[in-house]
Amino acid sequence: MGLKVFNLVCEHQHTFEGWFPSVEALEQQAQNGLIDCPFCGTTQVQKALSVPYVNKSGAATVSTQKTVSPEQIKTFIMQELKKVIGQAEDVGGKFAEEALKMHKGEAEQRSIRGQVTHDEREQLLDEGVDILPIPDELNPDKKVH
Repeated sequence: MGLKVFNLVCEHQHTFEGWFPSVEALEQQAQNGLIDCPFCGTTQVQKALSVPYVNKSGAATVSTQKTVSPEQIKTFIMQELKKVIGQAEDVGGKFAEEALKMHKGEAEQRSIRGQVTHDEREQLLDEGVDILPIPDELNPDKKVH
C-alpha cells in the first residue's frame, strides 16, 4: 500500500508534510494528539488544503484526481477563512497591545482579531509582528451591503 502525502498546518499556521496510509489514519492520529508541529511542538494540527500525492515506490502514474474549478477553490478558501476569523478572539481596539504581548511572550499565544490605527500597524510591523488585514466581507462583525 502506498502512503499519501498530506500538507498539515498547526494552530500557529506552521505548515509541514505528513505521510499516512489514509486520510482516516491522519484524522485519527491528529484527534489523538499523535502529530506534533516540527516548528513549535503543538499537537493542534489539521490537514491543510492541498493536492493529494500518493507515493507508489517511484512508479509514475497518471493522476485520476477530479479537476476542481477556480470557483470551487475560491468558495472553499472563503469558507475556511471565515471559519478561522470567526474563531479568533475579538480584542477590538486592544489588538496592537495584545499582539505585542504575545510577540514578546508576555501573553498566551492565540488567534486574535481587532482594529489598529495606522501608527499601531507600523509599530507592529517594525517589531516583527505578523499581521493580516481582514477584508470587510470576511469580518463577521461587519455587515457588507
